[in-house]
Amino acid sequence: MACRISRLKPQNSVLFVCDLQEKFRHQIKFFPEICIVGRRLIDAAKILDIKTIATEHYPKGLGRFVPELGIRDRPDISVYEKVKVS
Repeated sequence: MACRISRLKPQNSVLFVCDLQEKFRHQIKFFPEICIVGRRLIDAAKILDIKTIATEHYPKGLGRFVPELGIRDRPDISVYEKVKVS
């Protein structure tokens, strides 16, 4: 039986950006490359009118999003702080 996958549509799609924060910069291999691709995805989502949401895990201790993502300059991106993992 063939699997049917519908096409992605901006109206029912969301880009989720998770925890690309300063404290992880030196802990994650290929972090600069990950940020470049992340920025491309964020920019593409804006062009395609796809909603973007982002999370920061304990920003008080781990820092905010890295500036190269440009998330703090975008009021259309909802940012949620996480302080508990469940």
